[in-house]
Amino acid sequence: MGAVCWKGHRSTLEFKAWSEWLNAADALTKRYCRAMEEDDPFAYNETASVSVLAAAAACAGHISLADFSTRKASRENRAHGPGRSDFWMQAAGRSWAFEFKQWMPVTAPRKRLVSHMSAAEACAKKIVKGQSDGVIAGLIVPLYWIEKGKRSTSEDVLQRARTNLEKFAAGCDFAWSIGGACVERETWLLFNIVRKWW
Repeated sequence: MGAVCWKGHRSTLEFKAWSEWLNAADALTKRYCRAMEEDDPFAYNETASVSVLAAAAACAGHISLADFSTRKASRENRAHGPGRSDFWMQAAGRSWAFEFKQWMPVTAPRKRLVSHMSAAEACAKKIVKGQSDGVIAGLIVPLYWIEKGKRSTSEDVLQRARTNLEKFAAGCDFAWSIGGACVERETWLLFNIVRKWW
C-alpha cells in the first residue's frame, strides 16, 4: 500500500521526491517489523527514527545524510557558525535540510502538536543558506505506545489521536502516515517549509 498522504501540493518536486522517500520508509518499516516480531522502528527516539528515514532515502535512490554539518545562527545572536542538523537529502537536483522533533502522544491534542512543530521550526530557522535549497521542520508522531486509559479503550484513544492528527495535518505543508499495515499503529510525519531558495 505504501505511505498515505494526508496533505501535499501534488504539483511540487517535494511531493514527488518525498512520496518516493516515504514509500521507501513504509517498506523498510514493514521489513523491520517482520524481522523484529512486530516491533516498530519509529517507537523509540528521534535519532533512531531519523536513521530509518536516511536509509529510506537511499532506498528511494536519493542522496542523504543524518546529523550533517552545516552553518547555523547561534542562539545568542545572529552570527553564523558551525553546527549540525538532523537530516539532509537531495533528489532531482534539489536539496533540503530537516530539523525534526519526535513526540509520543497520548491523544495528540492540538496544542501539543503545535508546540512540538514550533520547536522544530525554531531549530530549522537557525539553518542558513548554503548547503541546501530549503529548510524543513518535521514532526514525527508514532502511535505505537498508545494504550488503554482508565476511562477509555485503546481504540477510543487511538481514534481520538488520529482525528487530532488529521486536523493538524490539514494546516501543514505536507503530511504522510506510514507503517500502519504492519504495526497496526502508524507513524505520522508532518512537514512545514521554513525557508526556500528555489
